[in-house]
Amino acid sequence: MNEKSFKHFDLFPLLHTIAVQPIPALPPLRERSERHQGTWYTEAIDRLLTSANVPKDKGGWYVWGRFNDAAWWQPIYVGKASPRKEWGLYKRLHYELREERSAMFAAVYGRDATMTAERKLLDAWKRASKNKIDFFKKGEGVQRALRKTDTHFIVWAEAPLGISEENIRLVENALIDHYRPSNNSKRPTIQEMYMSSDLFANARKEIDEEIFKMRGAFKI
Repeated sequence: MNEKSFKHFDLFPLLHTIAVQPIPALPPLRERSERHQGTWYTEAIDRLLTSANVPKDKGGWYVWGRFNDAAWWQPIYVGKASPRKEWGLYKRLHYELREERSAMFAAVYGRDATMTAERKLLDAWKRASKNKIDFFKKGEGVQRALRKTDTHFIVWAEAPLGISEENIRLVENALIDHYRPSNNSKRPTIQEMYMSSDLFANARKEIDEEIFKMRGAFKI
């Protein structure tokens, strides 16, 4: 099968980029002049999403997940992307990988080291902003990101053209209810009509087919 037909990618190239940095990638361990404002990391995300052919002009749904030692799929997070180009699948995944970098750093440096580094950085931002930054809100974001540390793959399904934001949200709710991801803390109320809708069925089928393709690469 042509690799370009795949609608999933693994995060190992991004983890490798973090691991081979010539100086430690965690911000508090680096000199200000050496940080390059994080451009190396955002460029690595761009390369990853571009090589995976993540669409820039389509909305849809995506699942962060991993395979356990028995090659069973474990969903970690289900999300949605707007049908608007400025927040389509590419933009949304780029944003999450950038803003929740703690998950990637923790996979390389460990959770404790990453949490300590992020806390120091947030404290520095708080002092620089004269206490205008809400540390606890930021801290919650880091904790939420760390729960995605074990993610190995991201799978996506494209939404049909012309779909509304509301329908994308309702299908996302149905996917959360179906996959029961460990990191979606809010369990939405599901409308039965969406559990039996063609939109939900097609999205679930597309995601399940990608998971099946990936599982086929394992030899247990």
